[in-house]
Amino acid sequence: MLVTLTQVAAPFLPMITEEIWSGLCTGDDSMPSSVHLSDWPDAGTYCDDTDLVSAMDRLRDVASTGLRLREDKGLRVRLPLASVTVAGRDASTLEPFADLLRDELNVKDVHVTEEIGSLATFILRPDGKALGPRLGKDVQAVFGAARSGEWSANDDGTVEVGGHVLQPDEYELALESPEGVAAAALRSNDAVVTLDTDVTPELEAEGLARDVVREIQNARKAEDLVVTDRIDIWVDVASDAVASAIDTHEAYIAEQVLGTSITMGAGADELTIHDAKVGGDVLRFSLKVS
Repeated sequence: MLVTLTQVAAPFLPMITEEIWSGLCTGDDSMPSSVHLSDWPDAGTYCDDTDLVSAMDRLRDVASTGLRLREDKGLRVRLPLASVTVAGRDASTLEPFADLLRDELNVKDVHVTEEIGSLATFILRPDGKALGPRLGKDVQAVFGAARSGEWSANDDGTVEVGGHVLQPDEYELALESPEGVAAAALRSNDAVVTLDTDVTPELEAEGLARDVVREIQNARKAEDLVVTDRIDIWVDVASDAVASAIDTHEAYIAEQVLGTSITMGAGADELTIHDAKVGGDVLRFSLKVS
């Protein structure tokens, strides 16, 4: 596998991959002397993992749905949330990838369950264009029964409603969540994503700290610092909430921006002052290489 990765990466990292190749293949007369002389890996020699591909497609759908929910609720991505729940068909296949989903949606916990339960309800939507010519005036009874929830699904994919049996191409099943719940159905319409949008003071403080990190990182770029430069930081902020967040998460902020010290108050006059908006308040700070 490492040989294959080296070959794939060779066009992008020619020197590094050549060094890796020499370490892997020295003494093996069956291998070319250079990674750049080897043949491109043949995908046909590797087994297809259809289950993994299906799980990744599902994971992308959940992530995009969750991010859309955050946007709809006005919850910025850097603000951590308590949890996300994925409920419905094949939800358990996502359990091995919970860490990926946790990072992508910026949540503390990921819950998966096959049972939709109280998170959403299936709504039957008969296709009037398909049913009209076949059922005539009886189509109104079908629509009425569907609206009342008086229908049942069969194992063969058909649905019984209003005294008639509908074929799979004559109806649509949609998922609807209760009013006030931050939830949305996946494109496959067989599972639902629900976000816990209750933002506690602790989550809000962590989100503010992440916003501070982003602004300091932007300032590092603006001052053309080397990526390994360690810095001293002076922060002047009027907001008690932001000041408290910095104090609580000082170690995290310092780790992320390579800070050796964070001092509350204005820095020396000769330092560049950076102004930013964090939590709706002005954040003023300066920095210098340690």
